[in-house]
Amino acid sequence: MGAVLGAGLPAAEPVPILDEASVSLVRETIRRLCNGVLDVQRAEALIAAASELGHNQLAHGHRGSMAVSALERDGVAGLEVVAWDVGPGIADPTAALRGEPRASGSLGVGLSAAYRLCDEMDFDVRVGEGTWIAARKFAAPVPRSEVGIFGRPIAGERASGDDAAFLRTPRGLLVAVADGLGHGPEAREASARAMAVVRGGGEPGALLTACHAALQDTRGAVMAAALLDRRARRIDHSAAGNISTHLYRTRDSHRFGAVSCVLGARGPAPRIRVESEPLDPRPVLVMFSDGITSRADLSEDLELLRQPPVVIAHQLVARHARGTDDVLVLVAS
Repeated sequence: MGAVLGAGLPAAEPVPILDEASVSLVRETIRRLCNGVLDVQRAEALIAAASELGHNQLAHGHRGSMAVSALERDGVAGLEVVAWDVGPGIADPTAALRGEPRASGSLGVGLSAAYRLCDEMDFDVRVGEGTWIAARKFAAPVPRSEVGIFGRPIAGERASGDDAAFLRTPRGLLVAVADGLGHGPEAREASARAMAVVRGGGEPGALLTACHAALQDTRGAVMAAALLDRRARRIDHSAAGNISTHLYRTRDSHRFGAVSCVLGARGPAPRIRVESEPLDPRPVLVMFSDGITSRADLSEDLELLRQPPVVIAHQLVARHARGTDDVLVLVAS
């Protein structure tokens, strides 16, 4: 796709989704890989979900592709289906996951049905750029882990200067958001370069230091990165500039701090600090650029915090976006 979204492109061989035969090829790939991994009921659920994702691409996407690969978490095997396109993006993920129609003649039930059929589903939705979705099914229950990203550019720009990335490792989940200075392609070049560093993995503090070096010949960017370390039962966080990170736990919430600097700016390397907090069994981590008003706070909105991460991200944009800047929200739970 034009921009590398979310966790990036999968290592598995992609299948371009051109017609119904392409969707059938994805279904057959799942059946082949499911052998010895998923039982019949779980395999058929994933096949049905993948079929819905493929048909959504045919109906709403542009230059869509899908890929299927095996994975493992906590010793439990599973399969992941990734679907991505360069279409207009899902303008209203909240309505889509409620099963409401997205377009004239659409039943509007495909995405919500696919979500219910899977154990987990990640979303990266960029309005005007495309959609990236990863659907997973495991052979047995595992701790649920989902990411939702929703972003849009300022009016008049085709691409946002904000970018985000995430990476799953045996330790847990690494997430990051960057905001390139200004707007448009040059701002996006800076934030995208930072996210390319994140996809290589590492600790939050070290990643920000590496990004400072990697952005020397760009406009520069502000950025936050967090590692939800489920083995150590803590979250490590580092931030440079005005990216906001809020952690909502069962009984309380926490706002992480940041050093005041711009990554890639001339001068000595900034002193990046790492802040750690205990990791609740069911955390909701919310990270957003300054396109969202700093007054945004979900600590009293328990109903929204129980929604899928992409719905939380979309609702933050719908309720709290400034309208005078690029905006991007990443939610991990």
